[in-house]
Amino acid sequence: MVSSSCPLTGLGCRLAVDGSQCGSDEHEFEYRKAQCTELAHRCLPARLDPDECHSVMVQRVVPAIGYPMAVTRFTPNQCQQLNSTINRVLLPKMRINRHMPLAVIYSPLRLGGLNWPSFQIKQDCDSILTLIKHLRHDDTMANDIKVALSAWQLVSGLCTPFMESVTPKLTYLGDGWLPHIRDRLAIMDGYI
Repeated sequence: MVSSSCPLTGLGCRLAVDGSQCGSDEHEFEYRKAQCTELAHRCLPARLDPDECHSVMVQRVVPAIGYPMAVTRFTPNQCQQLNSTINRVLLPKMRINRHMPLAVIYSPLRLGGLNWPSFQIKQDCDSILTLIKHLRHDDTMANDIKVALSAWQLVSGLCTPFMESVTPKLTYLGDGWLPHIRDRLAIMDGYI
């Protein structure tokens, strides 16, 4: 007998039936945090110049840690924990002051930032793009998403489409991938 909070691994992502993503070493967040810690420990003794540090982050760390981000629901605090675990090692090797404002570190180059990858931004982009991709393909997954959207629409009690009217806070809905995307869209002042 398997508990509903016990995560099941599928295609590189550990999700429990009850939707929990943290709580034990087997859950997705703890697994990704341990993976970040392991990568940071590997980079610590290495003699890396700034270009190599950027390459490690973009070509090794982000793909390894960010692979399941399209279906995760990590909080901004959890995403920042993942970033800070690896940033503590790589940013000093890039000769960047530890007290540099995060806005400068994560901002794009055209705005004078470093364009350093952020797991929060990756999760938001991947989630929204995955949702739109599946809805456009009109496959089995799109049908499942449409059914879930219809159910969330009914439960929310909104007259406008669930992902279009993102300003009313619907805390009574509970957790889920679609409400998570809706909440993130509200923070970005966007809609689908």
